[in-house]
Amino acid sequence: PAKLLALPLKLYASGNSAPCLGGVENDPDSITPLISTLPSDEFWTAFDRRYGVNPALQSEELKRYVEPSLRRDFALVEKYRGVLPNDNNARYEGVKPRKLPRGVPLVAIGANGDERYAREQVTAWCMHVDGGCGGSVFDERWFDGAAPETPSGPGSAGLGPSASRGGARWATPHRIVIEYPDELLAYLGEDVNALVAAMGEAPVAAAAAA
Repeated sequence: PAKLLALPLKLYASGNSAPCLGGVENDPDSITPLISTLPSDEFWTAFDRRYGVNPALQSEELKRYVEPSLRRDFALVEKYRGVLPNDNNARYEGVKPRKLPRGVPLVAIGANGDERYAREQVTAWCMHVDGGCGGSVFDERWFDGAAPETPSGPGSAGLGPSASRGGARWATPHRIVIEYPDELLAYLGEDVNALVAAMGEAPVAAAAAA
């Protein structure tokens, strides 16, 4: 028999639209919503526009190495078709959006200024929990993901690694978890410690929450 796993205490869904809004037709990129099939030059132009011009990806040799893998990832996302609860399409007859097990809380996390999703696409995560958007197990949190034009250097505390080093900022707000994590980590540290405290365990460091 299959071994049953313990349910998670809480799920944090960050930086993406709800699964029920998957597919290229729901992609907020109105210029190149279908990126996986673009010619190489156009692919990298679209990639940089979406996520910022990554200094680590300026080598043509490295681009040739990672491009096939990136294309496969994008193709999977573009081909995925989510199902809304009120979808009457016969193709999806009898199919319902998969929900978390009853009682498992979900926090949908977005970055202000992130153009990879609309606010309502993040809110739609509530359709994957019992009780929907008004239920007690759904929460939505928004944090400041700094844009590349935001000044960096001394006095930029809270805006991530490149700011603390005084370096030029290149990433779009979509990379908040990697480039601008301070505010998000502070929230996760508090929230995870609250969960741990409710279990009667010792507090954990904020960094462990990431």
